[in-house]
Amino acid sequence: MQIKNVQLLNFGNIIATNETRSLNKESLAGYLLHSDRIKFINHQDILEGEVGLSFGVEYYLEGFKAKSKLDDVHFISKITHPMLTNPVNKESTTETVERKYNYLNHTNYDYFVFEYDWEIKPGLWTFQVIEENTILFEKAFTII
Repeated sequence: MQIKNVQLLNFGNIIATNETRSLNKESLAGYLLHSDRIKFINHQDILEGEVGLSFGVEYYLEGFKAKSKLDDVHFISKITHPMLTNPVNKESTTETVERKYNYLNHTNYDYFVFEYDWEIKPGLWTFQVIEENTILFEKAFTII
């Protein structure tokens, strides 16, 4: 393992700027959203689900060596959530997964945007960072 610790820096509602889409077969929508900058507008983990809600986490990946800033690390960012079903392709899942390649001793963020009515499901939404099948970090949100 390369990640020594994952430290939560920020969480809650966000505003993302310069969003782009990347194709991802593990996403029910068929893509993931990425932003070059996010701004946290509050620190709440109980949120009202509505189209347009963006929420997530910002975290620091601490490596075992201080000089590992430029060392690549491969990990999984996972969001577990209530069962979602895409009405177009009828596929269903309880998790959204992104395989990430980034740097150790560096800040990262993950977020979810309710773009469609079918994505809004009350319940527990949990962000995780996983390396080599070990959950290193979890932050839960309750969507009401």
